Amino acid sequence: MEVLIWLTLVGLLSVVTVAGSKNTTLEELFDRLFNTSSYNPGVRPTANDDRITHVDLSVYVQSLSGVNEINMEYTADVYFRQRWEDPRLKFDDFDHAVSLGHHWYHRLWRPDPYFVNSKTEEAHDVSVPNVLMKLFPNGTIFFSQRFHLKLACNMDLRRFPMDRQHCYMKIMSYGLTTEEIKFDWMYDRDPVTLDQEVELAEFDVENISFGNCTAAYSISSHTCIYTKFKLHRRIQFYLVQTYIPTFLIVVLSWVNFWIDPRAAPARVSLSLLCVLTMTTQSSAASAQLPRLSYIKSLDVWLFTCLIFVFGAFLEYAIVNVQWRKADNLAKKDFTTIKELLAPWTPPGLNIQSEPPSMDKENGKQSDANSKMLQSPEEHETKYRKMFMTAEKVDNYSRVIFPATFLLFNILYWFVYKLYPNEPSL
Repeated sequence: MEVLIWLTLVGLLSVVTVAGSKNTTLEELFDRLFNTSSYNPGVRPTANDDRITHVDLSVYVQSLSGVNEINMEYTADVYFRQRWEDPRLKFDDFDHAVSLGHHWYHRLWRPDPYFVNSKTEEAHDVSVPNVLMKLFPNGTIFFSQRFHLKLACNMDLRRFPMDRQHCYMKIMSYGLTTEEIKFDWMYDRDPVTLDQEVELAEFDVENISFGNCTAAYSISSHTCIYTKFKLHRRIQFYLVQTYIPTFLIVVLSWVNFWIDPRAAPARVSLSLLCVLTMTTQSSAASAQLPRLSYIKSLDVWLFTCLIFVFGAFLEYAIVNVQWRKADNLAKKDFTTIKELLAPWTPPGLNIQSEPPSMDKENGKQSDANSKMLQSPEEHETKYRKMFMTAEKVDNYSRVIFPATFLLFNILYWFVYKLYPNEPSL
């Protein structure tokens, strides 16, 4: 009987104790945990035990945009999440996690990560600082903050605009060494998550990977992890704005080969128009890119198109010289014949019936003059051959230029499109 009474009293005492613990308010809990006499936010959680503090990180990418080739950078809105364990903050007053408002932000020990390749950072604070903190009974702290980042992305533009870029987001501890703190990804969930609605205007996100980039510096080594965005550029914009227009300009320059060589104003105007248009297209394309020391695939295309257009212009120069040479020679020969035959030609007498011209000084027949006194049919055959030489240049060009340009297209798209390589960065 006494034993039963004793057990009943113990049970009642336990109930009272539990009830008392459940009645603990958050103010009382926080006052006890963050008491300055027992908790120092300037000391690492495991510093007294001389152990490394492990911090797990994850990144949720809300938006990814602003990939800029000139400045070699991109922008991202991210939710940056951290998780670590602080034994000093264990409690058993509640069996669930408690939320800490942003007012506790500076009263809590926090890791010191920073974005290595960041150019500018902006923490969102509308309408209050976008900070989420949760404290679990075992002392685990979950900390999340929203940032707007502008990050550097070293790009290899040799295959532009059919390139693939690897843009990194590197996170490193600034002041604590690898002997004090270690960063790692939250492998119990997706370490890096990209919002499903994220869509870049010019790129497709092919893959997201992550890894470790811990490095030793002159003073000490610092823990570092990274995530890598593999971006594949969409070529449709450049097909419409650059490739197709320049292709048509080259084809338009070939119209020269079908225009009569005597129509000099038409052929010269068309050639100059094509050359100037190609130059304008090249300047517009170069304005969108940084000044690089190496040649890009777009440069190869534009330069080759300019060579073909300029080649068509030079082709007409060759044809025009041959044509004028034949035309001038024909006019000179017939003028000379007329002058030589004038003294011996009675009025109304046919020139063809007259004997060959004689040399005025010795009365002998001149070989040169005899050659000039050929029949009109012979003259026509002679000069027709000379004019046909100029026409053959046009005829050959009608085949050589398109065939060569077609061969260039096959090689160009085969090398740059069908067999893309990975950037060396």
